[in-house]
Amino acid sequence: TSQFTCQDSVNCVRFNPSSVSVATASDDFCVKLWDLRLERCIANFIGHKSPSTSLAFHPNGQYLISSSRGNIVKLWDLRR
Repeated sequence: TSQFTCQDSVNCVRFNPSSVSVATASDDFCVKLWDLRLERCIANFIGHKSPSTSLAFHPNGQYLISSSRGNIVKLWDLRR
């Protein structure tokens, strides 16, 4: 059994349509990208000033959009 740990409550989980990764949005204001094969966090996107609430992947899987309770939407480039 694998375990993926976040500091605070997870508000949203989305599967990347083009890879074996998932993204999580949580109350710690962070958006994280998890590799399901490696069973670990591979990217931590910091920028929201309030809890992250929603996520959506672009259909090509190269971009991730996140939103927060502060009515802020961010676009993350996953190719980096």
